[in-house]
Amino acid sequence: FEQIFMGLRELLPEFDESLAQRFLPVPGDVREKRLGLPATLVRDLEGPPIGEIWHLAASLDLTETRSQDVYNTNLLGTLNVLDFIREQKIPRLSYFSTFGASGDVHEGVVREIPGIRPPAFRNTYERTKWEAERHVWQAQIHGEVLATIYRPSIVVGDSRLGRYEQFNVFNHPFDVASRVRKKLCAKQGIDPVHGVLKYDLRVPGDANATLNIVPLDFAIDTVMKIHAVRGSEGRVYHIVNPNPPSLKLVMEIFKRHAPWDGLRWEKLNPNGPFLNPHEKFMSRHFGFLAPYLLGEGLYDYSNVQTILAFHGRIPPLNNEVYLEAISRRAMDHGWQEVKTDQAIGALLIRHG
Repeated sequence: FEQIFMGLRELLPEFDESLAQRFLPVPGDVREKRLGLPATLVRDLEGPPIGEIWHLAASLDLTETRSQDVYNTNLLGTLNVLDFIREQKIPRLSYFSTFGASGDVHEGVVREIPGIRPPAFRNTYERTKWEAERHVWQAQIHGEVLATIYRPSIVVGDSRLGRYEQFNVFNHPFDVASRVRKKLCAKQGIDPVHGVLKYDLRVPGDANATLNIVPLDFAIDTVMKIHAVRGSEGRVYHIVNPNPPSLKLVMEIFKRHAPWDGLRWEKLNPNGPFLNPHEKFMSRHFGFLAPYLLGEGLYDYSNVQTILAFHGRIPPLNNEVYLEAISRRAMDHGWQEVKTDQAIGALLIRHG
């Protein structure tokens, strides 16, 4: 939590130090019963009632190398949170799911409706988040809690500063491409900052496909606006980019900062043939990401629009400015700037 407050001080000059006094940081683990909270704290919770629990804990691994941990955190962890809610009689739950809970969708419209099982999932992460959603919604149907489900798309960085703390579908390909470019520039005697590299390299993906990414500040602003509206509870909300950028635009902005003739998206057969060893490496290295780079459905956000129509509206989001900020930051600090493991667990909020 100290690291979180340090980050707030860096990102928000207006951050009020007194806010830190209103938080009680308590280490826990959603994978354990009673969230791994100390028995003394659980007894203390019998005092003033807890008004709401925010459940953001998740294992975000997409590689299938930690499937058991993904299952234990995302699904079993949510079941533990629901048990804790029943035990403590907590009336409200804000659960952060993912747009990936809609499964492997490459076309059509994805509605803000819970409980519909997709025909397929791209990985264990998506499957466990859908299963967790199902249990959360069942708890609401049975009158055990008033639940709100937020489904953010791929959250990448800050729209103003470009800073990010998560390695994902967006920056992973560019991290590898940037490293390959530096090696090739050194080999060819080209200035890595201003020189133009000429080398054919196809990256797995469809240039015309969109990639629904949103900055962290956009996601937080949207969620908090929704949460502040009386009567907004008990629904599913897609926290998505209203106009998701194309992979073509993303690549163009990357190449503005890392000039490279020959770098392009292309639908590749994972078994080849390949133009060179670098292409073979990238194709196989990005195998687990390919399903996200070949097209996606249109994510409906009617519930968000309806709730915010007269309550501040959806925050503005300029893709050009946003992507430029990320690219500039990446050039200065690297595409793999900060490594994180798992998200923070649950946040308990007392009334008063």
